[in-house]
Amino acid sequence: MFKSLAATLLAISICGPAVAGTYFSANFDSVVVGDYGGGIGYGADLNVANLNAGTATGSWTVNVNQGAPTMRTNKMIQADNGLNVANKALRFGIGFDGTSSTSNPYLTANMSTGLNLANDISVAFDYGYISTDGSSDRLTYLTGRDAANNRLFQIGFINESNPGGQVGYFTQGGVWTLIGSAGDIIGNNNTYWNSSLMSSVSIEVGATGYDIVVDSATLASGLAFRDAAADGLSTIEFSTNGQRFTGGAFDNMLVSQIPEPSTIALLVLGMGCLLSGRRR
Repeated sequence: MFKSLAATLLAISICGPAVAGTYFSANFDSVVVGDYGGGIGYGADLNVANLNAGTATGSWTVNVNQGAPTMRTNKMIQADNGLNVANKALRFGIGFDGTSSTSNPYLTANMSTGLNLANDISVAFDYGYISTDGSSDRLTYLTGRDAANNRLFQIGFINESNPGGQVGYFTQGGVWTLIGSAGDIIGNNNTYWNSSLMSSVSIEVGATGYDIVVDSATLASGLAFRDAAADGLSTIEFSTNGQRFTGGAFDNMLVSQIPEPSTIALLVLGMGCLLSGRRR
């Protein structure tokens, strides 16, 4: 079976171009961490060099300088449970009362090339909240933009266990709207992120709208694009609402473009090429 599939894919590569691809991929496991000591554990400074070292496809921009962590709530690339292990994640948030907002990105993930809406786009990642006190107004936002800076989507996470762990999004009119229920996003109210306390999140973008899926459950579908003129995805911005101790961990980030139905035709074409070659 696998030999036949490989041969078919080879035939497709000869007879026609590939349609699908990966345009951003990061899991940060290759980032070198050190022992920060105290309650921080093993981590690495949040800078362009470390972010790009953990990114196989695409690149990063640091919009606001991130100093070296001096306490457990600061932003960093942190090892699982703060231990000296291979598994790492981007721990993003804000460790002080600041002025960050949905329109003030702290970090930006850049696609290897801009995507249009000719084929469906999937933005997938693992996410878990990390917080140290009990308020439900501490949010982390993700904003997807096209090449012209139009906003394709703008979603966020309430980072708390009481009663947080909920997902929301901004409508085309700019109204913050919660979906699903508290507890849809899991995490830990502790010093470190924990790989066993992460939710699988995906933003599935079609030609006219997008869905938000958490742990295989669709929480919202057919959402209108944040800006009506948005026609693709080039960057994803990370921001917060500036509340103290907000934050969460991102891991296994993957942006891909799903093959259009014509890919099936390419498969048939590839098989046809393969059979034709055998007849000769």
